[in-house]
Amino acid sequence: MAEPAAAPKAPDAIGTSVSNNDAWLALRPAEDVLDADLPIVDPHHHLWDHKRHRYLLDELRQDTGSGHRIVATVFVDCLAFYRADGPEALRPVGETEFANGVAAMCASGVYGELRACAGIVSHADLTLGAAARITGRRRRFCPMLRQRWRPLPRAPSPASARAPAARVVPKARQGLP
Repeated sequence: MAEPAAAPKAPDAIGTSVSNNDAWLALRPAEDVLDADLPIVDPHHHLWDHKRHRYLLDELRQDTGSGHRIVATVFVDCLAFYRADGPEALRPVGETEFANGVAAMCASGVYGELRACAGIVSHADLTLGAAARITGRRRRFCPMLRQRWRPLPRAPSPASARAPAARVVPKARQGLP
């Protein structure tokens, strides 16, 4: 049974006029596979659906299916699927939800061994202070999300405390759990 045709997108919608990079990619030299059985985790990739370029799971699978044994990937936030509305501090959660959905698709095994988005590096705007404290809510959307906070530096002297960056640090600390 044929699938119904998708409704046409508006001319300015995301995903329209998607450019094809195949000709450009064909210019790169072939890469030898050194150890086809060695499991590899790709530690940094993005997914997006912009007006002029699309890179989603199908494209990622094509790139990771080059003969190397890519078994998992780490998705890094790239501002592509933030929520369009709601509290500003929660808008990045949309991208976390999206990446978690891709992870669930791959965890099903339908796409083979690849576990895309097995790790997710998300975003929280610490300049929002306590409003950025959304880790618990974000973890509800993505139970596998882990956090690692680096301590923020303290202003070394009263003179440097007047610098704009030094004024941000105390507010940013409010956003940490």
